[in-house]
Amino acid sequence: IKALNLKQQELQNLLQQKEKTISEKENIILDLRTQEEKLKDQLQELEILKNALQQKYSELQEKYLKLVGPARSPLGKVVFKIKYFKKNGKPVYLMAPVGEKKLRSVTYNELIKALQKAKDKYKKKLYVQIIIPSNSNLTYDEAYKFTNYILKNFDYYYQK
Repeated sequence: IKALNLKQQELQNLLQQKEKTISEKENIILDLRTQEEKLKDQLQELEILKNALQQKYSELQEKYLKLVGPARSPLGKVVFKIKYFKKNGKPVYLMAPVGEKKLRSVTYNELIKALQKAKDKYKKKLYVQIIIPSNSNLTYDEAYKFTNYILKNFDYYYQK
């Protein structure tokens, strides 16, 4: 009986140790689950922050590209040439539509119609080359207004 009581005592001590170990392991598991939840929350916050930063980066990149967009170039475009100057105080418009080499004299209305036709046909491939000779007899304001109007309305670079 003594031997059995000793054996029972040993087994109870062993059982208590095992229960203590199980309890410690359960506490560790609980701590790990708590840490896991905290890390998941942090990850979710970081994802939200990452998305916000990516959005901001995209906005800034778009603004940057608008500021320093690629240079206006005839490369890969169809070229419509215009020469503008004044002779005896009257405006002279010469044009060489797409595919033509020789400049020919036209009225302002004919020029605008030809540009509109070219824009309709070539859309964002139309490069308008404006030539204003140094002896054009145009004021800076006249040359600027003409160039600005033509480019903004017909040239590929200024089309949205």
